Amino acid sequence: MIDAYNVKDFAIVMIKNSKYIQRSIFPSNNNKVPLSMVFLDNYDEKKWPITKDDVQFIIDKFTKIFGTYPHPTINVYFNNKSCESCFLASGMRQILAEQGDRLDLMVFLVGILSEVWAEGIMDVKPEEYWMFNGLSSYYSTRINYEIIPDSLKDNTTEFKIPENSVLYEELKKGKLTPLKTSVDQLDARQQYVNTNYKSNAFYQYIETLVGQETLDKAVHSFLENHQKFTYTSFVKKLEDISNKSLRTSLDTYINAVGNTDYAIKEVERKNNTFKINMLNNDSISLPINISFVKRDGSSESIVIPGFIGEKSIVTEVKDIDNIYVITLDKEGVLPEKDRNNNHFFPNGSKKSRPFRLKSIFAEEDSKYKKLLMQLYPAYNNLDGWMAGSVFTNSNFNIYKDFSFAVAPMYSFRNKELYGQAWANYNHHLGSETFDLLTLRCGIKTFSRDYDKKFDYTERYIRIDPTIKLRFKNKLVNGITASLWYKMTLLDEELGDDSDGLVKISHINSMIHRLGYDYKKYSELSTSGLNFIAEQQSFDGGNYLKLTAMATQRWMYRPNKNFYFRVFTSGFLTNTNKDVLGRTLGSIALIYDGVSDYTYDEYFFSRQNQNLLYDDQVSLVNGGGFKTPVGSQFSIGTSNNFAAALNTSIDLPFRQSWFPIRAYFDIGTASVKEGDKFVNRWMYNGGLSLNFDDIFAIHCPLIYSKDLGNIYKEVHNSFFSRLSFSVNLNRVNLWEEEDPDLD
Repeated sequence: MIDAYNVKDFAIVMIKNSKYIQRSIFPSNNNKVPLSMVFLDNYDEKKWPITKDDVQFIIDKFTKIFGTYPHPTINVYFNNKSCESCFLASGMRQILAEQGDRLDLMVFLVGILSEVWAEGIMDVKPEEYWMFNGLSSYYSTRINYEIIPDSLKDNTTEFKIPENSVLYEELKKGKLTPLKTSVDQLDARQQYVNTNYKSNAFYQYIETLVGQETLDKAVHSFLENHQKFTYTSFVKKLEDISNKSLRTSLDTYINAVGNTDYAIKEVERKNNTFKINMLNNDSISLPINISFVKRDGSSESIVIPGFIGEKSIVTEVKDIDNIYVITLDKEGVLPEKDRNNNHFFPNGSKKSRPFRLKSIFAEEDSKYKKLLMQLYPAYNNLDGWMAGSVFTNSNFNIYKDFSFAVAPMYSFRNKELYGQAWANYNHHLGSETFDLLTLRCGIKTFSRDYDKKFDYTERYIRIDPTIKLRFKNKLVNGITASLWYKMTLLDEELGDDSDGLVKISHINSMIHRLGYDYKKYSELSTSGLNFIAEQQSFDGGNYLKLTAMATQRWMYRPNKNFYFRVFTSGFLTNTNKDVLGRTLGSIALIYDGVSDYTYDEYFFSRQNQNLLYDDQVSLVNGGGFKTPVGSQFSIGTSNNFAAALNTSIDLPFRQSWFPIRAYFDIGTASVKEGDKFVNRWMYNGGLSLNFDDIFAIHCPLIYSKDLGNIYKEVHNSFFSRLSFSVNLNRVNLWEEEDPDLD
């Protein structure tokens, strides 16, 4: 019988017996530890790449730190699947692993043994859960650092421990919480970061204050004497061994809701000494490590007491001519608000941070001023092939309060420059209602139509200043909500070649949208709500439209989901209400390029759609139908009211490389007939290959009568009836899509 409380995701793993078993005995002090390797699912035990010496090396490392292994045996189960679970049963530690190479399996064993060794001996208070997790993570990281060859270590960030870069990015986003925060006040991501990353950094910080030897002695003393491991007793033990006063600093570290903001203002060199003038602009004072990094990568360091305001120190440095950079908090373990001012280059021509041009996928490195860039090809039916590039100061690894991207594209066919650019500023608020204010403005320009006869294009320019307020949620798991206002300014060219000469005129529009977005995410389900009020005034008229969308995902099997979407939209006022067909602000159940009058999405073709390019439909706007019929038909379009229900399900035999779904859409559009409005119903259904809602191929198989007649008339063969969707807005290099951590 299993009792579980407040459990969101729960799994029971059942393991069958196996005739493939290898047993060995490994000494841990005076204890002989039987290690059994059980190979499941016809696992090829001959491919087991770890030698007995490898296992003994790991056990010796942990024995030296923690003491004797605390369990009667170690049972390691191997199969051909990925690691699913680790659990303790019948007094024996059982580990489920996968077949892999030597290094992968050694790293895996280090992580699991670190956890179980500490867990089997330490008695930790429930509210101090992070002390156990941090200790386990810290020592597994340390031992793995010895195991992994230098050539395979992650050198993409400025930190020795790459996880510390996550801490820095979370801090800049205002999401990092104190270590002492209760678990029930943390969302899933914050709990993960505190448990696995910040708790690890806590022990790294202790290492910088007292050294590895003192830290190891304190931990070993607790385990050797079977003393209760609490925060208070641990700090007391550290103080006794090191003869240093640590309590105030460590209390500040685990309780701080503010940040440090240390900076190097100036460095003066005299003979073999540096005089370093520093500043702490924030309210938190913590001892800080100053590292003198040489050109060969080696370094020496000192720790100075914390301070607020200005401070100067003078220190002697060995081999002073070879110092490359002086860095504050080199390991990244302090809650540093801004690391850009933590570095000084004393022996080069550039006293400030050097400039580097990096790939758009680069990791953070605050020692350098960076511009990220990437070249790429682009294509659409109107502008042809284009050479594109993007320049930015941030990505999903590098968070900036002020971020920007400039993406010019040159069209070889039109001999014109197109593309887009945006700038974004985030301001963290202390309000009880909102926690983040975002100001954003973008510009986007491509062609909206192409006249083949006279060989000219009509361009559009879109500018969209936006303000967004994110609601402050009380750390409820996976919930985000925001209120936003967007003004869309359009300049659309219109060509007139009726008299044989091309004359270009301009149509200017201003569209106002006020919206509310809500999303609740978990592994098993996702819920979303969107409400938008849209208003536009134009020559001779205006409209006010309200749109609501609700989405729901339920997981019915691992990585297989059922999807549900409701769309409804209607006009409160519309001077074009009686117009048949498309007009300004029309609602479309089949949302294609010509329907995207705000130019929010990316379509291969927009006006006068034909051939392959009328087969593209939207997955996120309009009624979600998968049967595009081109710009010459207006079926499913309304200037009064429309609603749709979209359903789809991952089929049981779905694979990541074959993401097949079955779908069914049904909707109604209100159209004027005579002196009254009539609801016209239609539906379609079929199969899709959907790649994470970024790209999808649809195969419509069933249709309502009117829709089917038109669709088959436009597409007279099976392959021509395939449609597709491309959602480039989902490929966001600046934001994480979901609030969970893998």
